[in-house]
Amino acid sequence: MEASLKEHRGRVSDIKINKSDTHAVSASFDCSCIIWDIKNHNRIRVLFESTMFRAVVYHPDESQVLTTGSDRKITYWDCFDGQAIRMLDGSSDGEINALAILNEGEHYISGGEDKTVKSGTTMKEFNTTRVSDILEPFQRSPFHLTRTTS
Repeated sequence: MEASLKEHRGRVSDIKINKSDTHAVSASFDCSCIIWDIKNHNRIRVLFESTMFRAVVYHPDESQVLTTGSDRKITYWDCFDGQAIRMLDGSSDGEINALAILNEGEHYISGGEDKTVKSGTTMKEFNTTRVSDILEPFQRSPFHLTRTTS
């Protein structure tokens, strides 16, 4: 092991690495997400919210990260100043445990305790649709879906 980055105070639920392999973002049950410089082994930014973070993804342009958690929201965060940009209601029935985004950055899907897979865009609320309709664009893209479990 080259380094151990120990700043979370709770269980780490998800980690994503950016395209250039220089930064990573970790989501934790301690109500924080941390953006890391993985080359120099230090923290760049901390995102705080009153939720146990379950999943995190980089927006394809890497200027933002999207998070999900126990607050049932999908939140967009600015990577440069750490501020929440937008919060969307992701579920009315349970925590959101998984999140994926298409390479074009306008469509994403989530899944959670309500046992549904939901699709969304950056411009409107979620629509519950057939799983095959949601997954079809992902099957055509080089992006792969990940699953986060608690």
